[in-house]
Amino acid sequence: AHNNLGNALLQTGSSDEALPHLRLAVEIIPGSSEAHYNLGNALLRRGNPSDAIQEFQQSASINPSSAEVQNTLGSVLAGTGSPQKGIAHLQRAIKLDPENPAFLNNLAWVLATCTDHSIRNGPESLRLAEKATHLDGVKNPSHLRTLAAAYASMDRLDDAVKTAERAIQLAEAQGNIPLCGFLQNDLLNYRNGTSHP
Repeated sequence: AHNNLGNALLQTGSSDEALPHLRLAVEIIPGSSEAHYNLGNALLRRGNPSDAIQEFQQSASINPSSAEVQNTLGSVLAGTGSPQKGIAHLQRAIKLDPENPAFLNNLAWVLATCTDHSIRNGPESLRLAEKATHLDGVKNPSHLRTLAAAYASMDRLDDAVKTAERAIQLAEAQGNIPLCGFLQNDLLNYRNGTSHP
């Protein structure tokens, strides 16, 4: 009951209210992958990625065949300075669910934009981003942003510019103002001849 209530509160954006219920759910049912996953999401939304990672790792150890858990853990690890570990979990997620555009997109983003250039892999990023974009019917501006980053990582800046412009149009049409801001910054970089740092 606490897990369900906590998750419902989390879905409404009330992570502060959800947290005590989710902590209690983990205490009552420590073997619940879902409870650990939900607690991890609440901690992440509250700006505590290190504790969130611990909960996601616990969730993954209980249920290693959950593609969603592997994807989330991989994305958070990659975004918090552990790209190699993150990539391993993102690859597991794709192995478990190879047609999921969000999973493909997340790995493509890391491979295109990782600050550790030894980890970057433009051709693989492009392959994954193209597949994600194709699977979603070219309707997701975030996936187009990743495709543009993949082009830029391979010095195909003209393609990156065109793709970023298309992503901006979609994001504007969907009212996604925060994404428009990121895309405008990306577009400026591509027009100036640079990719992600």
